[in-house]
Amino acid sequence: MSREELVQAYASGRISRRALLRGLAAAGVSASALAAHAAVLSEPATADHFADFYPRLPRLDCSSLPNIPRVQERCVEINERLAERERELAERFRRIGHPRPRLRVSR
Repeated sequence: MSREELVQAYASGRISRRALLRGLAAAGVSASALAAHAAVLSEPATADHFADFYPRLPRLDCSSLPNIPRVQERCVEINERLAERERELAERFRRIGHPRPRLRVSR
């Protein structure tokens, strides 16, 4: 199972918190990330909980760097990339927390 599938299975109640953490460890998630998952998942799972899972990523303080145009430009570029990555993570976990409805097949 992929990481996303594991989180979805936990959110829907198909697997336990322990099974989720074991699966994430088997998928190669670091120990520090597992600790963060465990702390967040100690409360009942809700869609909003998963949507806000990742905190804001740190930004560089460009004012503390030398006032050299290329250095300042690079600092701004890095901060823009961090902001974009933060948006991607928020969207990814919003989708995990709000999975698409499954089509029902009548038998």
